[in-house]
Amino acid sequence: MKLLSVATSALVALGSIVSVVNADAYSDAMKEWCDGMSRTPNILTFPGIKITFPSTTTVVGAGSQTKVSVTRVPNQHEKSITGLDLYMVEGGSAKYINNIWHGMYSLNTQASITDTIPANTTAGLYYYRVWVTNMIQGQQGPACTPTSATFKVTSAGHTNDDGTTTQDDPNDTTLYNPEYQKGCFGLDVKYPAEGQTVDIGKHLRLQLHRDSASQTDELLQVDLFKGDPSNQGQFVQSIFTGEESINNILTLKDHIVLPSNVTSDGDFFYSLKVSSDKVDKTQDSCTFYSKNFKITESSN
Repeated sequence: MKLLSVATSALVALGSIVSVVNADAYSDAMKEWCDGMSRTPNILTFPGIKITFPSTTTVVGAGSQTKVSVTRVPNQHEKSITGLDLYMVEGGSAKYINNIWHGMYSLNTQASITDTIPANTTAGLYYYRVWVTNMIQGQQGPACTPTSATFKVTSAGHTNDDGTTTQDDPNDTTLYNPEYQKGCFGLDVKYPAEGQTVDIGKHLRLQLHRDSASQTDELLQVDLFKGDPSNQGQFVQSIFTGEESINNILTLKDHIVLPSNVTSDGDFFYSLKVSSDKVDKTQDSCTFYSKNFKITESSN
């Protein structure tokens, strides 16, 4: 068990899909294969592998052609692009659209692959996931899967009753959520469950599920609030601050202890500060919320 909390309540990491030791060893190995994949200083990067296009300012009309451009600094590891997947950000989740290309494209210093966005594609934010495979004696080895920045796709237009055509506005935040463009999607606070009840003095599970195509990176802070996220709620206390990698599933435990000035009536929720691999965490971050739960006085 790894103690994470530095605040009043003890927040303890129970583990994830792999043990901490194995996860660290795997992470170190992948850093080597992925040309120095690193979170230093403040953002997850692939220093030797960069997706230079598309960018957050790219706007592509449905039915139009675009491209994915990848560059790398050559080293002792031979690499090939072996796949290219298209994703859409839908309702805060990473939605797989399709594999647009697969094959063997040698990546020495740079490579570009073209793609045509289907004419019936709905407007929204999209991004590519690139499979960069290390070649070992002619065989495929470990794969690095960096993602591009999210880019805007506009639909072919909407025909109104009067026969005029309306185009999508690239500045429409209902279609192109700026939070998603920061990489704030693909993470679900699975537990506590909606309406769950926990006694003071007991432990409550906090569990995060991260999509493998998410651009979220590390858990930086957890705060406990009373009320509802829709109206910000009343700050109760900080539960955790640090830098804990989120792989697929991260499970934590909070020992429920309330300050003397906070009563247990009403609803409570957690606010989570999370970094993404698209912004410098010292300058910006993502915020996710748990579902509302209740805290009761112990019956013992």
